[in-house]
Amino acid sequence: MRASPAWWLSWCVFAACGGEPYTTPPPTPATYETFTITLEDGVVEGQEVRPMALLRARVVYKGDLARNLKVDVTITDVATGEAVQVPSGLLGAGDATTFNQPDSWVASHEWFKKAGRYEVVLTASILATLRGSTPWTVSAPKVVVVSSARLDSVTVSGLAVGAPTLYGTGLTVSAQGEDLWDDVALKVDNLDTSLPVPGLTGALASDAPATTLSSQWEVNSRSLEKVGVHRLQVVARFGAMEVKSEPFSIEVTHTVDQVVLRVRDANDTFLGGEPSTRMDRVKDFVLTITGTNLAGHDVFITGGPLVTAPADSFDVVRVPSVDDFEDGKGTHQYQYYAQSGGIVRSADVGMRRWRLESCGWYKDGAPVSGPVMADTTVMMRATGWGFPDTSGILVFKVNQAEFKIWERDDGQNDTNLPQPFVNNDDEVDAWKADVVSSVSEDDWRARFDEEPDFLGFGGAEYYFEVRIQDEKCTSGEIVVPSP
Repeated sequence: MRASPAWWLSWCVFAACGGEPYTTPPPTPATYETFTITLEDGVVEGQEVRPMALLRARVVYKGDLARNLKVDVTITDVATGEAVQVPSGLLGAGDATTFNQPDSWVASHEWFKKAGRYEVVLTASILATLRGSTPWTVSAPKVVVVSSARLDSVTVSGLAVGAPTLYGTGLTVSAQGEDLWDDVALKVDNLDTSLPVPGLTGALASDAPATTLSSQWEVNSRSLEKVGVHRLQVVARFGAMEVKSEPFSIEVTHTVDQVVLRVRDANDTFLGGEPSTRMDRVKDFVLTITGTNLAGHDVFITGGPLVTAPADSFDVVRVPSVDDFEDGKGTHQYQYYAQSGGIVRSADVGMRRWRLESCGWYKDGAPVSGPVMADTTVMMRATGWGFPDTSGILVFKVNQAEFKIWERDDGQNDTNLPQPFVNNDDEVDAWKADVVSSVSEDDWRARFDEEPDFLGFGGAEYYFEVRIQDEKCTSGEIVVPSP
């Protein structure tokens, strides 16, 4: 059989006609019409700016489909030639054929904490979506950040003259220099131990070039709260630069060492240390304040005027009140401070003025057991202690309990995943009931209110929620069989 010309041509091309084998031509490379990054606000090539200057830029792209548009910043130390790149996040993560994106950068790099000249270049890059593409880049005109950063000294003012300064005295710490455009870090060294004072760190805040930064500072640390004189020195740092203040002395003449809070009942018996003590059992609090060389010194104690300490250890009494609680809130954290000579100690205790302890279904005065037939009257009861009785009339009643009945219906969750914070059950009824002697109860006529049961058996499962003030309780379930 004679072969067709088409077959012959195909065989010739791929086998034996002596020509070059056929190859797929390479794809046309991606191209763009426009890709630029320009500086705004009239900034031009070589313009000098100071640290914290805001450089605004705009990136414009028009071309083949591309993604991952971003702008990186390159900083070069003119004196050394050393360079560092500051990466940025994506300006445009999606695929598009056009971008017109603003961007900005604040000249706040750590390098600028050293005096010098730094060339800054903003470079935009974008990647075409065509397989095998490499990022295109384009740079904005360079600017020069001129930093005169210098940290000359740190001083402490407000010190006593000719004598040590009393512990707890408010002092002023100041740093002097040039182009202090960022925070100046502070710490305090203990010259007696040659170690930093624990917890005594801070900063003089700055967000623009400055020559002087100052702040009020109270030099206090548990490690210094011992009677005696302590020799100290403030150390300030800005970048790699460090300066120290003149040494100075702080004196601790007396201390408050401890505050112990005990709860006393009506029988003058001290109660145990429950995390949340029942208010209806409490008569008062007894605070025992203990210190060193404390006798004769004024002590401020929460809830009263200054007290002159009669001894190094003494008691004061405070009486709690329901007025201390926020409206509708059943718990309150009492915290008492004792302060003298710049030293503060405290103690606290939690107090509860009411609690909802139980709730459940009742029938004929006893907890429900077993199924409940439809049309049977059952009682919902919530019991606790400390709640105010309902007051007012009709719709103006206050302090009532809020009941809500639910019918269990887990079948409404069709996500096949647990939903611990979603209630898929059906709300059946809701109303309010009076509270008398911290008990609230009301009747409900049981009914079968389940979705159709195609298997012909089963029952409706009910439970109720009750809320009194800020307390909430969820009952157990009762089952109403299918009629």
